[in-house]
Amino acid sequence: MNLKKILVTESERISIMRKQGLILKEAVTPTTTLNVEKDIKFKGGYHSITSVDSATKTALDAEMNKIKDFLNKATGKVYLVAVQISSGESQIPNTDREDGGKRVEPGYLSGKRSKTIQDYVTKTLASFGNKLISVPAFDVIAPKIGATPWLGQSFCPKGSETANDPEARSCAGTSFKVPNASAGTLNYIAGKDTTYKAIADKYKSEQFMKVKMKLMDVANVQKCLTNMKIQVNYTDVSKGHTCNSAVYKISLNGVALKRDDGKDYASLNNGNDKYDNNPGTCAQLNRIKGKPETGKPVMLNASKSGNDAACARYNQFTVKSDIIGQVLAKSAFNMTTAGVPKINIQATCLMDDFYDEPNKKWGGCHTGVGDIVVTNGNNQTFNYNGATPRNLNQTTTLATIDPCGASLK
Repeated sequence: MNLKKILVTESERISIMRKQGLILKEAVTPTTTLNVEKDIKFKGGYHSITSVDSATKTALDAEMNKIKDFLNKATGKVYLVAVQISSGESQIPNTDREDGGKRVEPGYLSGKRSKTIQDYVTKTLASFGNKLISVPAFDVIAPKIGATPWLGQSFCPKGSETANDPEARSCAGTSFKVPNASAGTLNYIAGKDTTYKAIADKYKSEQFMKVKMKLMDVANVQKCLTNMKIQVNYTDVSKGHTCNSAVYKISLNGVALKRDDGKDYASLNNGNDKYDNNPGTCAQLNRIKGKPETGKPVMLNASKSGNDAACARYNQFTVKSDIIGQVLAKSAFNMTTAGVPKINIQATCLMDDFYDEPNKKWGGCHTGVGDIVVTNGNNQTFNYNGATPRNLNQTTTLATIDPCGASLK
């Protein structure tokens, strides 16, 4: 007996079982090795890594060393270090003390501090590029500006602002005199620990930065996502969609995709305009009524009388390996209860060059169109019906899938 003829590798065995229907898809639940959650404290007005509270920095270094130690010992796997950064600021006017105390807008310091943490983590893990799918992958949440007002408080009444100081930064001065104040009224600096302590505590609670990190084995997930093909099509021509108002940005968890021909949008237009993927092939039943004084076309209600098969339109996007980490980072902290990453296929309306006659406004897209076809890296195919967004810049989710393309409804 020739043993070489009956021995198969593990990958060959799995392939045979998949072909026989015994394995339907790859495992889509990454193994999580390490979870980290830290509050990061910076000195007021500062944003460099040296201005991080020393105890916080020591604790953060220790967690990063755990990740490095694990990766040093790990072999034969593909890992993702997903990092989520969230932050908030109060309405107290800010200055950049690392740039001469210049005035800065809300969100500025949060942005600088977020960049500091990203640089710190990236530099720390730079030597592990051969073991990580991305070095690393970040999900940075837009800063939340607190609800507690500054201008209008008793220590900074309306009228304290000026044309040169619209945010009433002067109210934060140590020698600020509260205008038209009764005797004994303290300014903020003098009263923040006494008279205004309740308000000061609100400001303090609104100022935060949280960093979450997760180390996961994503080898199987990578196989499914690499070269996954996502089609955004119009194939049910019985809907009578014949127009030039269906151009969308397509994203996975907010990470924009490029169409296989290099375009950064999906077009379901079939009225022979510049975005039409197959111009001249569809009967133009209802494209324009004429042009208003602006010279832009007027869109009419869609006709239901046309079902020309030539009106179908197709767009294909291939998920490249360089964005997989970004996509997974956006779902690493938004998984199902079973630990499966949620991936949203999203469409954003990009059309703004026509007049919508039925709704009496400029800009917008055709609503309720979209046949979604997902083929993963293992050549499994899933079909979805999506409802595309109507309003300019509106984003809707066409389908929510696991990393191998199956529905997560």
